[in-house]
Amino acid sequence: MAFDKTKPAGTTPLKTSDDQIRANNEALETAIGQDHDFATGSTQTGKHKQVIFKAPITKPSLAADEGALFTKTVSTKSELVYEDEDGDEVQLTSGGKVNAVVGSALAVLRIIKVTMCQAINRNHYINIASIYNGDTLSSTEINGSATYYDFNVTGNCLGVLGVFITESSQFAPEDYMPTAEVNSNNLRISLQGASMDTALPENGPGGIGSTVTFTISYLTSA
Repeated sequence: MAFDKTKPAGTTPLKTSDDQIRANNEALETAIGQDHDFATGSTQTGKHKQVIFKAPITKPSLAADEGALFTKTVSTKSELVYEDEDGDEVQLTSGGKVNAVVGSALAVLRIIKVTMCQAINRNHYINIASIYNGDTLSSTEINGSATYYDFNVTGNCLGVLGVFITESSQFAPEDYMPTAEVNSNNLRISLQGASMDTALPENGPGGIGSTVTFTISYLTSA
């Protein structure tokens, strides 16, 4: 039974109203229990388990000082949107990804893991793997005395949020800190104070088998 606020009616005899009251209570538990803990006797009663939005809407009607979180159809997909009291909308998701905002432009947060290594044949390689909404590059050789590597990201690179060393082997990260910056809409990766190939030297400490791994978080336009 669906909840019916008109039952029991004022004219319903007491001896039959109890069935309608129990049916309404059952309907309330079903409805409220959709996204909440609403089991009889539970210590978590009323707390959210999840939030499931109904079918996307066009735009909520808000009063002063109100805000709304809702889903809206964007390019045939249901996306999460926030609207403030002035009617400004911020799209929080896009095509299965999280959106950030740079000025008036939507941006996608990407995080990649970058590993630089020297192979046993004394060639120097860079490998890029996606961690979160990231781009990928299986492997590429760094030739000669290159001082940087330009990584062609998805869309245009809008900015770099941070670079963090996570692992190193036979490598002195304090001598050659990895850096990243935007260059011609791509992500330029370099090692401060050294060319990218000689930073992983062929002989002595940090020789063959040297690696350094770091993460880069950045924003792109797609």
